[in-house]
Amino acid sequence: MNLARYDLSGFPSQLDQTYLHPLEFRTYGFTMNDVLLIAEKGDQTETDSGCWIGISARNLVDDTTISSIGGEQCDIAEEEVASFLKKFNPHQVTESDFHRFPLHSSGDEYSVAIRRSTRDFGYGELPVADIVFVSAKRGEKVIGTVVGDDRTYIETVQTLGYLMAPSKNRVAIIVGYASNGMGDTFPRWIAFRVFGASLSVGFKR
Repeated sequence: MNLARYDLSGFPSQLDQTYLHPLEFRTYGFTMNDVLLIAEKGDQTETDSGCWIGISARNLVDDTTISSIGGEQCDIAEEEVASFLKKFNPHQVTESDFHRFPLHSSGDEYSVAIRRSTRDFGYGELPVADIVFVSAKRGEKVIGTVVGDDRTYIETVQTLGYLMAPSKNRVAIIVGYASNGMGDTFPRWIAFRVFGASLSVGFKR
């Protein structure tokens, strides 16, 4: 089930869309302590659809992967998937759980801004896109950054929407952007990143 669809109408006109294939964003749902299980899709196959190569459990508090299965190969064994899901016992999400911004909660309105710039990493400047979570009442905070490289097109970074965590005080924000396939020199895939954000702390004016 493709929850987060990239809006190709806003895709930069200077980039060739001929070989671009929006990938599917798939999640197995949340645990009760706000860990999100995300299916990982790779581009190792010669087909346009890619293949499912792993599942990762993402802690939305610090955006770290606390556990994962799979790797570089397609077709994870069903027994391995079943064992991983049993370990975390996630509550499944559906299309009705995925929402677009703005988000309204407890009398506040939340949105996401993408702010592009360049940043010096010590070995040269690279383009970056900061993901900024904005509260109408509390201010804003940077919740993550997408760094441009020879495979990532910063000008295509786009907020797709969010999933509300079981605690109701944290969201998983899904961001999409165009990426090269292995060995390609043109946009081939829509890649996804997930950033966790608290609705109550960390904002500054």
